[in-house]
Amino acid sequence: MAVGPITSSILPPVVQEWYTGQGLRVALPKLNHARFGQIPTQFPQKSGTRAMFRRMEALPVNKVPIIEMTTPSPVSITYTDVYADLDQYGAWCKYSDKVAWTTQDPQISMLSRRMGENGGESLDEVFRDILLTTTSEYLAGAVALRSSIASKAVYTDFDKINRLLDNARATYIDEQVIKATTGVGTAPVRQAFYVLVHPDVKYDIDNTTNFPGFLHPSQYSDGGASALDGEIGAYKNFRFLMSDKEAVVIDSGAAIASTGLKSTGGVYNDVYQCLIFAKDAYGIVPLSGHSYETLVTPLEASHANPMALFGTVAWKAMTTLALLNETWMLRYECGATA
Repeated sequence: MAVGPITSSILPPVVQEWYTGQGLRVALPKLNHARFGQIPTQFPQKSGTRAMFRRMEALPVNKVPIIEMTTPSPVSITYTDVYADLDQYGAWCKYSDKVAWTTQDPQISMLSRRMGENGGESLDEVFRDILLTTTSEYLAGAVALRSSIASKAVYTDFDKINRLLDNARATYIDEQVIKATTGVGTAPVRQAFYVLVHPDVKYDIDNTTNFPGFLHPSQYSDGGASALDGEIGAYKNFRFLMSDKEAVVIDSGAAIASTGLKSTGGVYNDVYQCLIFAKDAYGIVPLSGHSYETLVTPLEASHANPMALFGTVAWKAMTTLALLNETWMLRYECGATA
């Protein structure tokens, strides 16, 4: 049979184009919200779904002298119990036999990687949303209401927050001082609480006018070797980490007026919720053996898939987060420069 000339219009796409075999990278957030939590022994299976943390409170100071030959009354011991209910999370997707057999992409490995990223990002938001429920808050400029916030992040707020945490006897997460060296332009870094901030807030913190003495990780006396992933620097007893997962409450602050702050709607300031932690402020509760799983079902026949037309890739997790001591953490709310 006679045929016409072979042209690009009749060639299948696989011949028309050269494929590098490299999947394009996906922009991923920094996952910080589980990083500073206390993780006890994993929650045992077949033990229900509610975990309990118990704290024996500090004993009262006793300054009363003992009367000779008289046994004083015993001191009272008090406990605080904190409960957390396990929840299950997950997602899955299908891939067809045709795709698996004919495409150039390594489909299963790419899907598994994306599912793993999706699981981490999803749990990070779950933990963030629980952390944001804390009743311990400090509003920029020491205003009383979110609707009155008209200030960006400034060092004077953090000096006062440091005082609040000190008065609550909060313990630094990083209890090690990064000691001074002879490096030019470097400085020691103090014991620290950690702060999670949005990129818009980072813009204001990374400014020596707003935060005099702010150190970039490259200025740490160890050259930044101790910096965590996403760390943007330190101010006094605070070390800051950035993630675009930090929450923004749109148009919830004061009227823009001449504040120069960001506003989505153009009338009221957007409010950024930064999370500040001391040691043991919260805990992560993973279910033993099932805290996180990636599941790949190959192209196999089953009652639900009798012709083996598809396979699946999934992730699932059973875990939760508990606020253990809300006086050892704060939700700092502020605006951000437009």
